[in-house]
Amino acid sequence: MDMNATIYYIFSLGMVGLVSKAAWGGNGPSRAAADQDFAQGSYSGAARKFASWLAVHPEDGDARNRLGWCRYRTGQFDAAKRTFDEELRRDPGDNDARIGRGFSRLQTGDVTGALADFRESLSSRPSDPDARRGLALAAIRSGEEMRLRDDADPATPISVPARAIADDLEVRRDDGAFAPIFVKGVNLGAALPGKYPTEFPSSVATYSGWLDAIAELGANAVRVYTLLPPEFYAALAAHNAASPARKLWLIQGVWSELPPGADFSDPAYVEAFEDDIARAIDAVHGDLALPLRAGHAGGLYETDVSGSLLALIIGREWEPWAVQSFDAKYPDRTAYEGTYFRVEGAKAMEGWVAGVCNFAAGYEAKRHRTLHPLTFANWPTLDPLHHPTESGRDEENAWRATYGIPFPEAYREPPWENDAVSLDATAIRPTEAMPAGFFAAYHI
Repeated sequence: MDMNATIYYIFSLGMVGLVSKAAWGGNGPSRAAADQDFAQGSYSGAARKFASWLAVHPEDGDARNRLGWCRYRTGQFDAAKRTFDEELRRDPGDNDARIGRGFSRLQTGDVTGALADFRESLSSRPSDPDARRGLALAAIRSGEEMRLRDDADPATPISVPARAIADDLEVRRDDGAFAPIFVKGVNLGAALPGKYPTEFPSSVATYSGWLDAIAELGANAVRVYTLLPPEFYAALAAHNAASPARKLWLIQGVWSELPPGADFSDPAYVEAFEDDIARAIDAVHGDLALPLRAGHAGGLYETDVSGSLLALIIGREWEPWAVQSFDAKYPDRTAYEGTYFRVEGAKAMEGWVAGVCNFAAGYEAKRHRTLHPLTFANWPTLDPLHHPTESGRDEENAWRATYGIPFPEAYREPPWENDAVSLDATAIRPTEAMPAGFFAAYHI
């Protein structure tokens, strides 16, 4: 038997190929040498060897795809696209070539073509992670918001990683039992000196340094006011994986501005707020492609940190005059009945807060079959207590008149009368469908 014609199996990078002994070495081109360079990241050398190999073996589609990726990884995106085009002409069903062309098109600015390639790839391989990631990146470039996973199977039991009970927050241990946690948290306002508050850092290293410093303080939780860039969640996941003994729990906030005319029930306002709630929940679960918007974070959220999520805080500290105006506008809204929360004998704002919390619980349950403790951001301005040291505007004006201190007849803004109105967390009750519970949170 002619040993030069002997067939050898090559196991390289998880793929099996058949080549002749002559092709393995000698003076001919070597696929094995090209694969070795590729595996070691020597893409320029690998490209030359793949090109030589393909001159003799033009039917090797896998080698052509690897040549395309060599050119891609050395920044030759147009050349990479042409290589993947050539393979698709040879084999229109080569899904790997289509994904490679999609990424090459994305790099050259052909977002429409990239979207078409990734979508066609997913039509034949719906679970392909590279095609899904490419589609998400292309969607962000095109201004399209996207989720990559379907809703969880509704038959899946609801997971409750943490819960709020009468006096404690509790977290589920590895054995399934709950244990109380004494929250020692740090508020993380992600603004750098010389930057606007919404110019979030975009470096994993920056967030990692902050999280390490927070853990070194002895804290066990970090509270963020709004959705941060994907790099923050990647840093949190890396920190907790590397330092489980210094785990930091996440308390995720969802920020909102005041509605037009202080009407919290305005349909457009409610829809936009619910969209922000959904984005925060999906981002924490690692399933969100979000285009950048002015004043907001965005990007590809693919790191699932829901296992480190302690609670969600919906909304912010509302201006007392806005709450007072809303309550006065809808005096008959004294009750709310939702799947997860209910309110009886309360005021309109308390029912509205219960409604947005109900949306948050329902969304997380439907999308991810998970529930976390919920609350809203409150502050002493709206607490239900009477404060003898606080005065209303009429009282202040009366004192000014008594002592001859001038005061304007008309003020530019409504009064901040801290004892004139309250937003009482105890009026909001979780139903039996909400085992994760509800708690009060004050920003002091």
